[in-house]
Amino acid sequence: MSRPPKAHPSILTTLRTSLLAVSLAIVPALGGCDEDRPEPAPDPDPRAQRQPEQTALFHDFGVLAHGEIKGTEFEIPVPKDGPWTPLSFNTGCPCAKQQWLLVKPDGSELWGQDERGRRAQLVPQEGDRLILRLLVDTNEKPPVDLEPQTVAGQVIFQRANTTEIDRRTVPLRFRYGIDAPFTVRPLAALDFGDLSISQTYSETFVINKEGREVTFGRPVAKSLVAGELTETEEFRMQIEDFEDRAELLFEFHPASTRDLGPFQFLIEVPTNYDDYVLRLTCEGLLRPDVYSRPPHRFAFGRIPFGTTKSQRVVVEDYDPSRTPGFRSLGIIDRDGEDLSEHFEVRIQPLSDRPRTSTVDVIYDGLLEKHSFRAELRLANIEGDRTILALPVQGFPLPKPSEDR
Repeated sequence: MSRPPKAHPSILTTLRTSLLAVSLAIVPALGGCDEDRPEPAPDPDPRAQRQPEQTALFHDFGVLAHGEIKGTEFEIPVPKDGPWTPLSFNTGCPCAKQQWLLVKPDGSELWGQDERGRRAQLVPQEGDRLILRLLVDTNEKPPVDLEPQTVAGQVIFQRANTTEIDRRTVPLRFRYGIDAPFTVRPLAALDFGDLSISQTYSETFVINKEGREVTFGRPVAKSLVAGELTETEEFRMQIEDFEDRAELLFEFHPASTRDLGPFQFLIEVPTNYDDYVLRLTCEGLLRPDVYSRPPHRFAFGRIPFGTTKSQRVVVEDYDPSRTPGFRSLGIIDRDGEDLSEHFEVRIQPLSDRPRTSTVDVIYDGLLEKHSFRAELRLANIEGDRTILALPVQGFPLPKPSEDR
């Protein structure tokens, strides 16, 4: 099915697209162009010498359909008094891809990369033509409409055959917009935030068909592992098709074998619409079931003798096999001494989140030590095994002399 115009103009999103962009071959990188205003020019290379004002090379790609990759060629003027070699084309837009080509007077061509993807240095000579092939890959943007915008950039040259930094720049600009076939709510990319290994996250994507006759196929979730995209069973997904929209319902439950730390997923939804595949991205940070939120410690600093002081840390336990709640097993220093007589520990579960508790430690100010370095040992409310240990540190000031 080819792409007809939208039945009604879509509402241009005002949401920022600083979330993960979508790619055909790889999970997208974070970042993106701000669709509310033109692209800012990249910071000029501070090592490049000041040059007279130059007229920027320019190309208008027009409005591209999301999923489209479109290219053009620029013949880049090489600075005089060379030799010079092009280092890069710098721009703030992640959807801009570059290829370098040197055309000799006899028509032979040299590429800026060899067949193994290694960078090759191009040094144009008199009579050579230096070509920059610029590709705009809309797959690197979320599937939302983008008003036409102008992106500023610059080609950076370095003087060849020298170890000294000597650079020149050539300004270049291009303009493009994006027409996404559907409108996705709440976002075309989701940030799970911090998620414990035993938590389940659920969300519903509403996909507005924009008046098009389209059907959606079986959604597939892919995980980015060691730089490769592989299908994962960690998502349970169902898509419900309506006349004017579709609703994608999913639940994400991390596999017990998944490594802790950052994670990224790509959800692909095939359609019968011009071979278009809707790609939605998810990212987050996986952490243990038992977890303390910053500052992760009770740091009392310098404390005058006899002065009470309190510190608070928020703790969580999302292990479904345990009853929610914590209890204290004591505050033990490095020598194994229990300092609990000088500390009061108050643990209070949150009323709306029983698996989250505040822990207040109150110091009585009466320890006659230069410092204390201990740990508060917490167990499950029904257990006697330490499941979380939090540092407790302080520096009591000397007890005032009684002779004064």
